[in-house]
Amino acid sequence: MTMREAFEKKFPMPSQCIRCGDGYAATGYNAWEAQAYCSMWKGWQAAYAAGMERAAVICDRVAFGNERSARSVLDCADAIRAEMNKEAT
Repeated sequence: MTMREAFEKKFPMPSQCIRCGDGYAATGYNAWEAQAYCSMWKGWQAAYAAGMERAAVICDRVAFGNERSARSVLDCADAIRAEMNKEAT
């Protein structure tokens, strides 16, 4: 599933909104819900990028830090999950 498909699954596209290039566009002047949807998509992309950067920092710490050496992608995935669990509590 692409990032865009995940976004549309979580937030169904409103009427008066169409896909346009790599984003969305409102099809009417007073299509406030569609205009908000366009902004939501930009926010979703920013959050995704921030999450990926956070994951990269955690993987770097695991792979190159003093904690241990990463032997596989699973080591990084485990470290990301552990960090997320710490932040959730």
